[in-house]
Amino acid sequence: AIIDNYKKYFGIFGMEKSNLAALEDWKNQRGIIKVNNKFTNDLKASLPLIKTIDNQNVIVRCIGVSGTLNKTRRKYFE
Repeated sequence: AIIDNYKKYFGIFGMEKSNLAALEDWKNQRGIIKVNNKFTNDLKASLPLIKTIDNQNVIVRCIGVSGTLNKTRRKYFE
């Protein structure tokens, strides 16, 4: 849903430039989304526009931004 929503608002070209990827590190309704650092604001702007996932109402928000995946995993998943 996150990738589809980003593609809807920024297009395929914007998605290719951003290198957007949802990683498989989902735990306790938290996940890691990898994106080019120049496009973090675009991603953060698109998250509140997601209203449903699998026919369930959701609120998607950013809880942090980090420079490396290892640091993100340590900070938000341990």
